[in-house]
Amino acid sequence: ETKQAPKPSEAEPDSKPPEAVADPIQAQTEALRTAVAERQAREAAEMRQRHEDELRHTRAILDHDVAEKLTHRDAMQEAERARFQRENALTGFDRVIGAVQRWWNPKQAQEREDELQRQTMDMQNRQTKERADYAAILNQTRDLELENLMERHAQQTRDHVSRSEEDLDRYIREQELARRLKAEIEEQERQREQEHTRDGPEWPPPPTR
Repeated sequence: ETKQAPKPSEAEPDSKPPEAVADPIQAQTEALRTAVAERQAREAAEMRQRHEDELRHTRAILDHDVAEKLTHRDAMQEAERARFQRENALTGFDRVIGAVQRWWNPKQAQEREDELQRQTMDMQNRQTKERADYAAILNQTRDLELENLMERHAQQTRDHVSRSEEDLDRYIREQELARRLKAEIEEQERQREQEHTRDGPEWPPPPTR
């Protein structure tokens, strides 16, 4: 038996659901959010670059300052060692006397040399410790200044995010206010049109020139 095609009225209905109509207000709000987010991202990238440049420049200045101060300290310590050597250096006559003392009383001469060697080592150890302590203070001060700078940068970043959120809230409020004002104006126009249609044209008509 040959099957007949179904009549148009018997055809299966279209099962595709109707497309959802986009809410224009929601679409405007989303567009506004997207615009603010893009601006925030662009400004944040620029701010991040400025912070990196400032941090790098500040670190270079502080490192140079630390090196300069340590060089000055090294010069002072070198001058102290040179002065110590001059004060304890033996002249020609002193060397003769020293040779006689070593021959006459070698123990006393050895004690004097040992004492001079001890004073030299004490000075060197003291200078080494003083320089290390001074360098530690300089580096600590430098690190603290860099930490303070990075904290200021972090606060600026937080402030920027907060301002962006406040701007978005304000823009949404202004957008909503503009929509309400537009709706009120359109409603007033609609009411005037209805009154004009109901009451008919103005009578007597306004004079014409």
